[in-house]
Amino acid sequence: GVPSLGLMWDEKVASFFKTTQREEYLIRNGDPDLVIEKLKMLEQNGLTETTRKNILSEAEKGAQDLCTVLAQKA
Repeated sequence: GVPSLGLMWDEKVASFFKTTQREEYLIRNGDPDLVIEKLKMLEQNGLTETTRKNILSEAEKGAQDLCTVLAQKA
């Protein structure tokens, strides 16, 4: 339930923030003022329960899909 701020270094980070519908908290450049602005936004807005549940549901689905693939390979 802790809101996160992403520092872009790889497309996987961007993909994660897109999947979790938190793209506004992805920093694509190292502008310190932008980082501070986004941290203040996180402090004010937090993480809604709906967003938290959606993220957990997506993670669970991904884990189940992985288990299915691994079971097929065994």
